[in-house]
Amino acid sequence: MLRALENELGGKLIARSTRKLSLTDEGQRYYSECRNILAAVDAAEHSFQSGRETVAGPLRIGSSVSFGRLQIASRLAEFLQRYPQVQIDLQLSDQNLWSYEKDGQHHDVRIQGNAQSNNSEAIREMVLGGLGISLSPVWLFSEDLKVGRVVALLQDYQTLPLPIHAVSPANRRQSARVNAFVDFMTQALAAAPELQPIR
Repeated sequence: MLRALENELGGKLIARSTRKLSLTDEGQRYYSECRNILAAVDAAEHSFQSGRETVAGPLRIGSSVSFGRLQIASRLAEFLQRYPQVQIDLQLSDQNLWSYEKDGQHHDVRIQGNAQSNNSEAIREMVLGGLGISLSPVWLFSEDLKVGRVVALLQDYQTLPLPIHAVSPANRRQSARVNAFVDFMTQALAAAPELQPIR
């Protein structure tokens, strides 16, 4: 096989003597070039294998204000400690939904009063100030519920589910940094006691 390769290349790769085999100068150059090519191929393959690409680069995250501040921003230090080459841009905005379901029937609730807000944390402050009730996620009031500052009402009603989704453009390959962040947040949120339903 070696002789066939030497014949194909048109030169000797190995100098043979009665005592040893050694690379010729041409053989040494050929060996070095082949090693460089194999290393480049290996690096190219690794960069496209899920989980093996370097976790680095910009990562834009969109969330509601309160969830972003309380559930995402509070965990970013740990994430960036694991992946220090990621640059995070956290964009926060709020919107509120006001509907319930009971016994399989949907009910819309007309909200009346002299105070309202489209920001969850402002709503929390108004509830704590005695201005009324709110339809809010459990995690927003988790500490308040624990110590009795607020009570849960209408527990036989269910709100429409607001699942947490991680989305990215369909025309882009999922990057290692996105995969790493989704995996990190999935584990962190699954273990968060404040995200469990009220019992």
